[in-house]
Amino acid sequence: MTRRRALLDTSVLVAMRNPDEAAPDLTRFDELFVSSLSYAEMRMGLATVDGADRARRQDRLDAVTNLFGAGLVFDDSAALEFGRIARATIEVGRSPRNHVIDRMIAAVAAAHGLVLVTRNPADVSGLETLVDITTL
Repeated sequence: MTRRRALLDTSVLVAMRNPDEAAPDLTRFDELFVSSLSYAEMRMGLATVDGADRARRQDRLDAVTNLFGAGLVFDDSAALEFGRIARATIEVGRSPRNHVIDRMIAAVAAAHGLVLVTRNPADVSGLETLVDITTL
């Protein structure tokens, strides 16, 4: 039996701890991973707010970090995949400069042979031949 291993996009991590959204059903996957790029996105979001919203985002980041531990890094293998992803993006008529972090996360998934799980499929549209993408 093949184990289904997945990299969770930042949109899924946010949805996991958002009381305004239904929690994503991740039971079809045997192993779940997070990219350090998602942690960077979440920290960037944290840096942009104050007050109660900041506390809520910090709680979410802490919960996700405690659950998943260290994120998979964007390394040389991911950089190679990112080049392929940038080319594929251009070939479908899109700018490779848009949604750069989303595409870098997709490159991490491709480098590790992981399914990319997202709630924002438009961010990685056109990459289906390079990355196994599941939308929740």
